[in-house]
Amino acid sequence: MPESEAVRLLEGRLAEQAVEVERLRTETRSLRDELARVRASRDLGASSSAQPPSGDLTVRL
Repeated sequence: MPESEAVRLLEGRLAEQAVEVERLRTETRSLRDELARVRASRDLGASSSAQPPSGDLTVRL
């Protein structure tokens, strides 16, 4: 395979990976926002002695 073709293929793969990284960053931001909402909601409804359930989203993350 000529070098120029190999370079084009690698550039294409790099571009695909850049798109995937951005998608993952967006998903991470969304999950962090959701986690903050869950924590805030839990904190508003919890008593001072309450413990989070074992299946709580914050425990799993």
